[in-house]
Order: sequence, then structure tokens, then C-alpha cells
Amino acid sequence: LRPIEATASGVLGLSPGMRAIETLPMRLADRPAPVLVTGETGVGKEVCARFLHAQSASAAEPFVAVNCAAIPEDLLESEIFGHERGAFTGAHSRRQGKLETAHGGTLFLDEIGDTSPAFQVKLLRVLQERNLSRLGSNQVIKVDCALICATHRDLQQLSAEQGFREDLYYRINGLRVSLPALRERRDLAALIQHLLRAETDAQQPLQLSPAALQALLDYHWPGNIRQLYQCLRLAAALAEDDGEIGVQHLPDEVRAGRGEQAAAVAN
Repeated sequence: LRPIEATASGVLGLSPGMRAIETLPMRLADRPAPVLVTGETGVGKEVCARFLHAQSASAAEPFVAVNCAAIPEDLLESEIFGHERGAFTGAHSRRQGKLETAHGGTLFLDEIGDTSPAFQVKLLRVLQERNLSRLGSNQVIKVDCALICATHRDLQQLSAEQGFREDLYYRINGLRVSLPALRERRDLAALIQHLLRAETDAQQPLQLSPAALQALLDYHWPGNIRQLYQCLRLAAALAEDDGEIGVQHLPDEVRAGRGEQAAAVAN
């Protein structure tokens, strides 16, 4: 199966609520502004960010993605701002930060809500002044890139509780995109069929049995699109010789969810 990003337009554009995202590049072209993408884990926030970049005037420039939650706090500043040789223990050579790498293009900061106050202060300064200094250097470097941030947390509430800097929240909350959870989307059946058509052999597309499709529709998908994609990937691999995905090819939790749904109906 090809990555979800390869089918971004279909993943984002099937339901009326998601189609609104397709108009964002035109709105951003007139007045470039930071974008804040919110939604549960796995709803496709990075897919949305890549789509916006691909439709922008800077599509040929770099798209640089950073998962802030996946990088230790003491290394995140170096990752984003860069460092000079000897700036800290283990800094054996100069390193360009992600902000420099994204110059002219788009920087995507995923899970911005999980960053420390100290990092937030430095990021805010860079965003305001559009320049930075690598760790261990006084040299000022100009940076200019589109900024897209994403989070599964409520940053407004977090800032009210002093868990996120309020001034940074207002700085990155230029244009808000809220992605719905998969269980809230009314186009799940169409999305499933779209992923199967896009990810399997177009000459002999893999089909879903009615029972398998119903099991997928009955499941609550706590992992959202990411979980659905992995489920279909596994099922397609198991059903490759059969030519059809049946209930037996689905993961245990999806089959169990179908059983729970049937029991609830019976009661």
C-alpha cells in the first residue's frame, strides 16, 4: 500500500465538511497567515498540512515536518533552531535547524501543545522577528517560511491554565482548521472504498464483502484514519489470494467491535 499522503485529496475531500479545506490555499494566497490544525490523534493533520503546502505558491520549496512530542525537550531547540560545533556536549559539528531548512517553504510543527515554556518563548521571538541565531552562535540568520502547527490538545484552555503561552497561541492561531474524528464523519463507507481503490491494483481492485464493510462501519476507530489505513493494509495483505476482504481478514478489535454492536442491537 502507498502512504496515506498519496491519496491526500481523497482523504480530505470526500465529505462536505472536509471539502472546505480545499478552499484554504486560495484564502492563504491573498493573505499568508499561520495555520493551526486541530483534531484527535490520527485524523490526518499532517496529511492536511502537506495538502496545503502542495497547493500553495511555494509547493516546489521544502516541506519540513517536525513531531515536537517525539523529540526530547533538551534536543528540540537544536532540532528547530540549529547549533554550532561545541554548543553543547555532543555537538561535534554545525547543524542547520529545521527553520533554516524550511526557508521559502513550509514548516509543520506537529503537537505544538507538548512543547516547554522555554521553547515557546524562543519560537515566538523567531516568528516575530523572522530571524534566529543557532545555539552557540551570535550570527543572525533570516528565515521566512509558512508555518502550520497541529495539536490534539485544546490550546485555548491550556493557555488559560498557563500550560501554553497565550501570546504564542494567538500568534499561531491565524487560520483554524478543525478535523473531525473518523467516527463523526458521514462518508466513512466512501472513504474506505476510496482507500481501497487508490491503494490496490487498479486493474483488479480488491473488494470488501458486505459483512466486512459493515464491520468497518460499526467500529468506533479510536485511532482514526491512521488506524483505518493500517487495518486496510493488513486486511489487503491477508486477502490478496482470495480476491475479497472478508470479516476473517480484519483485525481482532474490529471483529470484536462488530460483535459488541450486534449484541447491543439484540438487547
